[in-house]
Amino acid sequence: MEHNKPTLTDEVTLTLRGLCHKRAICIWRVLENTEKQGHDPAYLWQSLREYGYDTAANIEKAMKDPSDLTEFAQHFGVGLDRNIYEMETVEANDRRFELKFHYCPFVEKWRMLGVPEEELPRLCDLTMQGDHGVGEVFEKHGICFTLGRTIADGNPTCDLLFTKTEEA
Repeated sequence: MEHNKPTLTDEVTLTLRGLCHKRAICIWRVLENTEKQGHDPAYLWQSLREYGYDTAANIEKAMKDPSDLTEFAQHFGVGLDRNIYEMETVEANDRRFELKFHYCPFVEKWRMLGVPEEELPRLCDLTMQGDHGVGEVFEKHGICFTLGRTIADGNPTCDLLFTKTEEA
């Protein structure tokens, strides 16, 4: 069964996905050219993780209590981002915040560009470093991030899970 088929096709969502497509091209080309020139691309992973740190700092500023997972859920992946990725909140409470992304514009664009399927998980890992960065920052607040299965690996959804650690 083929996955990653969008269902939302309104003009705003398509425009925002177009911006994601541009980011997907940029990420792929920078990685590809870094490696072609014989350079270690590790700095790319760190750069995108630091982007996540910046995102986390903005979320922290907006929150009254950064250790409150229910409040965190009100600030992570909100607004039009939900439409871009066709996000579904599976659960959101004081112990668990689970999201499923039913669509990935990055994977769609990489496939359109002819990126080999076996390269998609690595590109996904690089792109998801922002989310890992957010998770890393919120660990100090007792919130743990886990990335589950991904569309890039051939799954029907990308599964993101934030849980409250036991000691928090």
